[in-house]
Amino acid sequence: MDIFHITLLIVSLLSTLLTTILLYKSFKLKSAHTLSLGLFFLITSIYCFQGFVIETGVLNYVKWFYAWPLPIYSLTHVLVFIYFKTALHNNFTWKLKYFVLLVPFLLSLTDVYLFFDKSYLDRIAIVNDAIVNPDLRFEQSYGLLSLKSHYFIKYLCSLIVMLSISVDYFLTKFNSQLNKISKEKSRWLSVFFSTLTFAYFGLFVFFGQLCFPVTSNLLNVELNLIKWLFCFIFILIAITPFYFPNVLYNKFNSEVFPNSVSPISISSISNQKEKNILLDNVNHDSIKFGLNLESIKEGLQAVEMDKLYLDHHFDVNFLANHLKIP
Repeated sequence: MDIFHITLLIVSLLSTLLTTILLYKSFKLKSAHTLSLGLFFLITSIYCFQGFVIETGVLNYVKWFYAWPLPIYSLTHVLVFIYFKTALHNNFTWKLKYFVLLVPFLLSLTDVYLFFDKSYLDRIAIVNDAIVNPDLRFEQSYGLLSLKSHYFIKYLCSLIVMLSISVDYFLTKFNSQLNKISKEKSRWLSVFFSTLTFAYFGLFVFFGQLCFPVTSNLLNVELNLIKWLFCFIFILIAITPFYFPNVLYNKFNSEVFPNSVSPISISSISNQKEKNILLDNVNHDSIKFGLNLESIKEGLQAVEMDKLYLDHHFDVNFLANHLKIP
């Protein structure tokens, strides 16, 4: 094993850890925002582990671990799209026009079906070629398209998604909707966006050259460069969330609140002492300090909706600061 293989294994393990944390949080807090990110790292984990299995020759012992994950990989850009949409607007509604994002998934699903529709000997021949010549496995065709064509289409769609997200980001910024997003969340989105865009662009160029080769010498150089690109990008993607722990704690979701909220009972506050202090502030000090009761009520509704009281840092000071109560 070389450093490339070790990197794939490390990233797979880190992604598995991130997946476990994020999926646990998403089911506990019923957060689609965190669920999409958790599924993204789940696919990343499978992708890197399969790359490790193929590149190291372990595929010879697990020949079943080939071909079938291809449609799953074709969903990563869809999850990225949903994640950023939710992060910027705190909600997401699937629209009919978004079905165009599923084109790579449908193409790969069709080819995987055609692959398993082949005879056993034909399937084994394709897998054995991947074992003997891992670098040439992208030339194999399962049915409609070659593997390199599938990845080219996937990363083309991924770049289009990143362009769409960047336009949405700037439009949101000009509409002053990003003022409610903290600096830490803004930094996280910027780093995550930049890393993914760089990765997608590099992979798009690589698979584009595989599909439309310029010269064989240039292709050989790019094949080595792409491995180092994998090492750098995937390590960066896997460790960045640990630098932004609020991503893992799902605290970012509470930073953007909708304009209208449903009624709330103050009973959502877990501690009785906190309830009494809050009631005293709202009922007696509002006139003295000129507080806006309607604003406080909306703040409390946001507290219950976003489950801020589950945060281990939640106390009277946290709540008062959140509600802007003196």
